[in-house]
Amino acid sequence: MQEEWELRGYDRCRVVALMGPTVIYYNHFESGFNLSPWHQYGYIERYQSLQYGLEQAVQRQLAIIDTGHDTGPWGSPPMPGEYRKS
Repeated sequence: MQEEWELRGYDRCRVVALMGPTVIYYNHFESGFNLSPWHQYGYIERYQSLQYGLEQAVQRQLAIIDTGHDTGPWGSPPMPGEYRKS
């Protein structure tokens, strides 16, 4: 599955997986994969900037399913590189 969904308040992002109430999407603004709840097909509810690799994002969601709660992390280390000025 790869579809573009609307990321509320931003732009469209590429969705790569639906795992229950969670969508895994590629955030091209931050160059990484993130997790978000979804309630309406086609809309990503929450912006995240964790910059996970795809395997890390899937493993995090599997851990959430396994334990019944999200243990984090809720942030990622700084990523080197050049960034656009706002």
